[in-house]
Amino acid sequence: MSPVFVKGFGLWSLGFCDVMAWLTQNRDSTVLKPEARLLKGALKRRSSNVTRMAVEAYSQAANDAGCSPNTAHSVWATAHGEHETALRLFETMHEGEGKVSPTNFHNSVHNSPSGYASISAKNTAPSTTLTGGSELVAAALIEASCMARSFNNDTILVFADEALKPPFDLPGSEQPLAVALCLGSESNGSHAKISGIRRDSAPLQPVEGFGHLHISAILPLVEQILKKRSGRVSLEFGENEEVWGVDVDIENS
Repeated sequence: MSPVFVKGFGLWSLGFCDVMAWLTQNRDSTVLKPEARLLKGALKRRSSNVTRMAVEAYSQAANDAGCSPNTAHSVWATAHGEHETALRLFETMHEGEGKVSPTNFHNSVHNSPSGYASISAKNTAPSTTLTGGSELVAAALIEASCMARSFNNDTILVFADEALKPPFDLPGSEQPLAVALCLGSESNGSHAKISGIRRDSAPLQPVEGFGHLHISAILPLVEQILKKRSGRVSLEFGENEEVWGVDVDIENS
């Protein structure tokens, strides 16, 4: 993997309105819903919570990096996607006449956040949506890095997931989480250079509050960069002896 540069961050979770609030653990009990100001009118009303979370993190990362949400390329990564909407569809199909809501139907796809963001921002740049299990964070970083290098354009990588709802829920406390990183091929104004994504690192321990959310494996990388520490960071939970990791270089960014 060729080096790329981290230029901006975004984050939203219950109690945390942005990445610095999470980093300092400055929890605010009034932060219950993402603002997602990029979404307007009917688009915002029709959007799901996971879409609003993702769009909020996307907008924050663009603003932090000084790039435009109207022209940035994007990669969206989610393990569970719009599973709550999909569950509502199944319930509707077994009730009454079984008629499916068109809004719920089009909201149920994995690339729903990408669609809402691109329509709202009138952004016609390339966009990819990925899903996966424990290796999702590494796969998404590779995809976004390749996009940033190939097109020589700012690329915003967004992770977003909610806790699984019954009957698919897992034990453990899980908060909803959306995290975004703006990646670029040039170093001007960046927080860090990242490179060397490979499978040679020790597995991470679960991040407090986020339980089984695979995407929370991005948080140790965010923390290490914002605390200005160079070194290798793991990108995966699990019981394997070796998992995916990435090199962080603060000094040469």
